[in-house]
Parts: sequence; structure tokens; C-alpha cells
Amino acid sequence: RAPAESVQRIPEDTLRGSVQQILRLVEVVGNDEVIGALDVLLTKFPETAAPFAGTVAVRLCHTFLERARGEDAAAAGGDDDDEDCASLRPTISALISLLQALKGSPAAFASLEEPLEGVLR
Repeated sequence: RAPAESVQRIPEDTLRGSVQQILRLVEVVGNDEVIGALDVLLTKFPETAAPFAGTVAVRLCHTFLERARGEDAAAAGGDDDDEDCASLRPTISALISLLQALKGSPAAFASLEEPLEGVLR
């Protein structure tokens, strides 16, 4: 395992490329592990969030809404288990990490308003 100092020295363009690749995977695969990887990147490297804030928010909000609709359909079919909402947790966690990463970039919040509006309704 690499020392913590070397982890912090990952070039910014590498981190940006990683975020872009993870976003593509979220779109295609959308599983919790991929969303969890995005969450980790946003938490450990918050400086990568600002340039992609709008894109990340749109992808995560879209994923959340798709899963929420699936949960609603399952509940309507009589499947009302507490574990049903578990599929929403990784996406919410990543959205929270995105918001926390942007604390130092208030201008970036403007790009989040529209995608978050659909989730908050």
C-alpha cells in the first residue's frame, strides 16, 4: 500500500480523467461500487469536484431518480421492505460528498440547482 503522501500527489489531469471514466461507468453500469468509487474520489480529492460539479450532479441525480422510481414500483407491487431504500444510499452519499467538496467553491453551486431540484421534490 502506498504512503498517504504519494496518494495526495496524483496529478490533477489524472484525477479528472478518473472522474470522467467513473461517470461513464455510472451511466452504463450504475452499480453501488462504481458510485462508491466516485464518492471516495470526491471525499479524498475535493478539488476535483468543482470543474465537474454540474456533470457529476446531473449523473447522480439521474441515477437517484431512476432508482427511486424502481423503489416506488416495487412498493406499489406490495414489496415494501426496509432494504428497498438501500439502493438509494450510495447515490445520496456521493451527492453529499459533492456538496461538501464544493464548500470552498460557492460559484460551483449554481450548476447544481437544476439537477438537485428534481431530487428534492
